Amino acid sequence: MKKEEMRDNSFGIVGVVFGILSVLSVSAVGVVLGAVGLVFSIVQNKRFKEKWGKAGIILNAIGIVLGIVAIVLYIKYGGYLNQIQQLQGAP
Repeated sequence: MKKEEMRDNSFGIVGVVFGILSVLSVSAVGVVLGAVGLVFSIVQNKRFKEKWGKAGIILNAIGIVLGIVAIVLYIKYGGYLNQIQQLQGAP
């Protein structure tokens, strides 16, 4: 195989893995993982436009949005969770 024909998908695969982790951990950690994975996916797309880079960008974008929504909801409704726990007698 010639060097021109060899395509390295490692950045795309790492981007997809970070994207999956960011979607699964819907929190501030998911936002950080999504941002890191997005960088890897964009680098993959700049090197070689492959499906791994596109999939990584989509997954990381979803993970970042879900994480931000979760943070906003926690900030908005987090006080209510403490009140409910106190009403139930939880420590």
